Parts: sequence; C-alpha cells; structure tokens
Amino acid sequence: MQGQPEGMDASSWFTQTATVQVPTCLAASGSRELVWGDQTPLACRVTPQDEQFQGSDGQMITSSHLLRTDQPIDVKSRVWIPGTDTSDAQQARKVLRVRATTAKGGGYTLYRVDL
Repeated sequence: MQGQPEGMDASSWFTQTATVQVPTCLAASGSRELVWGDQTPLACRVTPQDEQFQGSDGQMITSSHLLRTDQPIDVKSRVWIPGTDTSDAQQARKVLRVRATTAKGGGYTLYRVDL
C-alpha cells in the first residue's frame, strides 16, 4: 500500500467489508431529503462498542460500533456494517465521529469511525 511505513501491511488488519454511501446533494423538490451516491465497499474492521461521548452541540452521543480503516470516511456518510442488508436504508448506520491518526513521519493514516 502506498504511503505506509516500511514493513507495514495494514491490509491484513482489515478483514471485513462494510458498505459506504455518501450524499451527493439535496433533493430537487426543495425538501431536506438527501440524494445518495453509489454504494462503495470499504475494507475495514468493525467491533461492537458501547461508548458515550459529547457531540459538538454538547449532547451525549452513544456509539454502538467502532469501524477502523485506512480510507477516509465523510462524516455525512451512511455505513452498512458487515452482515446487514445494503438494500435496506434503515439498516445503515450514521457516522457519528471520525478520528484520524497519522504515523510518525506522516504518510500513513488510520481512521477510527464511531457509528
């Protein structure tokens, strides 16, 4: 993988595949409904978690899953974790928070995504 520190192969860490969909625009009808782009597979690792954190508005938010990947994810995206039905939008999870960690010297970033 390009940009990784020498000897590091993160692809072996990401043994699961989630599906991500990014909104492209608002519906033409003038409603607040989003129009979604294509679904994209994402190599990742997903683990259940029960973590609370404070959102930017001061409200407490509960995350049920942690997704780790080496690909950036837009906070506006929706994510289907492995084992969910990607044809059912109700099974998609909302991205609650994205945290990036870059290796010393830069060049490689891991993303922790709370769902």
